[in-house]
Amino acid sequence: MAGFDAVFFDIDGTLVPFGATGMPQSTVAALDALRARGVKVIVNSGRPPMLINNLGGYPFDGFVCMNGGLLILEGKVVWKKPIDREDALAVIRISEELGVSCAAFTEDSLMLNFHSENEIRLAKAINIEFTRIGDIRELLRGGGEICQFTVYADESLEKHFLPPATRHICCPRWSPEFMDIDPDSTSKADGIRRMAGILGIDASRTMAFGDGGNDISMLKAAGVGVAMGNASDDVKSHAAYVTTSASEDGIANALKHFGLV
Repeated sequence: MAGFDAVFFDIDGTLVPFGATGMPQSTVAALDALRARGVKVIVNSGRPPMLINNLGGYPFDGFVCMNGGLLILEGKVVWKKPIDREDALAVIRISEELGVSCAAFTEDSLMLNFHSENEIRLAKAINIEFTRIGDIRELLRGGGEICQFTVYADESLEKHFLPPATRHICCPRWSPEFMDIDPDSTSKADGIRRMAGILGIDASRTMAFGDGGNDISMLKAAGVGVAMGNASDDVKSHAAYVTTSASEDGIANALKHFGLV
């Protein structure tokens, strides 16, 4: 099956199986085959750029980071949307009041307010470690901008961060134990549409791979959405095709199914 100009990939549970520190060789070979056909291969992740540490330096054509809030093409930032300053201050304050760990990310830096057992366990699961700990407000000084938060709060605490406490945010989550906080009008789907526009291609000629709840929007926005075998039933219900799990050559198997490798 032909007709795809770009393929977008989530990282955790998609390109990289949970518990692994890099991509399976079958995935690397499939990416190489796509690029040889002239298809753009683009990461579409909730991670900020400085925490994309498990792809082995593979030469992806672009990155949609922070759930669509920051787009990088050929090594250059081509679009970003920071969180409203008052909303950012509110998120910091609420996290402190609730006593939950909160990580903040700018375009090129990060800070965690404090470690917690929950944060340490979950960060370890996806192979990240926070070494800069302190008052997150420091990132906003001198006109600084925060592009994303990761708040280690379960679903019962999510309501505290929503309007009227904040005005211009959205709270995607792919785990019941933590959530990202992003500026409104950003999502992985928006990232596909914006990147497609920058590349001069139609979003209908894209394919997307994902496994988490925050991937649903991009599975629906792409021309063909592929859910990994390790995805939940809800995620699978929004996909055009369900492949095998990330640890069972899921990406390679799906691309073979569609005749792309």
